[in-house]
Amino acid sequence: METATLRGDAELRRLPAHVRHTLGQMLATRGAWRTLMGRVRRPGTDTALFTAEHVQLVEAESARSGRSETDLVLDEWGTWGSREQRPTVDDLVTLLTELSLYRAADYININVLDVAPMARPTHGPGASEPLDDAAIQRLLADQLRREPVTAEPPAPDRSDRPGLVTQLEMQLEQERLDRQQERQQQQQEPAAAADPGPEPAADIRHFSYCYLEKITNEFDDGPVSAGGCRLGAGAYGTVYLGTCETAERLAVKRLLMDAEPVRRQFRTEVEVMSSFRHANLLELLGFSCDGAHNCLVFSYMSNGSLQDRLACKGNSTPLPWARRLEVAVGTARGVVHLHTSRERPLIHRDIKSANILLDDNFTAKVGDFGLAREVNGGRSTSTLLTSTVLGTSAYMPPEAFRGDVSVKLDTFSFGIVLLELLTGLPPYDETREGFDLLSHVEDHVDEQSLHETLDSRAGPIPPGQADALYQLAVRCTEEKRRRPLMAAVLQQLEQIQ
Repeated sequence: METATLRGDAELRRLPAHVRHTLGQMLATRGAWRTLMGRVRRPGTDTALFTAEHVQLVEAESARSGRSETDLVLDEWGTWGSREQRPTVDDLVTLLTELSLYRAADYININVLDVAPMARPTHGPGASEPLDDAAIQRLLADQLRREPVTAEPPAPDRSDRPGLVTQLEMQLEQERLDRQQERQQQQQEPAAAADPGPEPAADIRHFSYCYLEKITNEFDDGPVSAGGCRLGAGAYGTVYLGTCETAERLAVKRLLMDAEPVRRQFRTEVEVMSSFRHANLLELLGFSCDGAHNCLVFSYMSNGSLQDRLACKGNSTPLPWARRLEVAVGTARGVVHLHTSRERPLIHRDIKSANILLDDNFTAKVGDFGLAREVNGGRSTSTLLTSTVLGTSAYMPPEAFRGDVSVKLDTFSFGIVLLELLTGLPPYDETREGFDLLSHVEDHVDEQSLHETLDSRAGPIPPGQADALYQLAVRCTEEKRRRPLMAAVLQQLEQIQ
């Protein structure tokens, strides 16, 4: 039996990883996690926190990452809102009991909280049953027998999912029907002209897919460190190193073709990156849309991502403090260009250390514009509930989970990057107290001085700079109305530098 480590009023995000794993196995039966997800409410309201698109994104992210759907739901729910709003372990147990998910509720009460289980019916499927280790193993073994991993997942039961059958869900269904109709028309009219693809700027080149296959050794999936061509992989594609006949090196991002959002992101990225040019934005050299996969072709960034350099991936030398500050300033300049160079600001929506690339001189280049959107009057012109919310939740402000996305979303995300530069810690880590970096730093700084949380690998820091940068990060991650615009953040960064 597992040792109790938490009280009922502990924040839900404190649940240990092994507990979330076991809950994931329990709630996988008949898609119980969907029912739980549909019943989660925003604090103090009867409004559903999650939408139908969130359900689809959870399924896609689970398939990509291998994490259970329940784990992802608890992650998103547990990090939502301010400290006063965040759900507790008791909130989860109460909701599980209301949904008659007694086994999961009993498991938490007995094995995590060390309290008696809640009252259950005396008859029927919810009747009480001793939940010792053997019972848990029988439950999981029975589930695996009934639901092999190769089986087609059951269609979600929407009769008990208030808040999920929304206009957005109907829109998604209509889009599916439209795509089906388009495919039928294409089959009936084989001579019809193909989609010409995105409309890039005149100096953006179209590469043939055959040529990209050639320079990447047919998209060799072996890692570059082992003589292959794969530089890295994400949710919607893989990046390969391409070497031209002239010895010029390119980064080729080959996108998946079976993910519906990828086509929209491909078009967005080509059109955005070819029209926004700046020394601190990743340069798009060209694209390909004539082969088995759509591809994007970039300048090769020899020093990889900021995330990898902070983690000293490949035994790379730790980034010294002066260089970290230069990266922060350069990144801010790139984001400010997106926000201010045109009449309508462009929100990047995915600012994170993994999307900040470093060239030969360690100049910061903001990349990955697949989620970028123009805004009008400070608000987006379209619905902004996307994979950003679920893929990089550690960088997302509370209002983003409510669909309220403005330029200040990028400010919050940049604040998390500042904390990464200060501490050298990853944005999310299930093994530490406070999974997301913001919560971890808040808790840690409350207990001891800031300087004990700094990354010692960065070397000596000039007096006052660390404190000033930390205070700026705090301002960037405050509630939306108190959060500065990125132009003000850049001005303060330049003063610190």
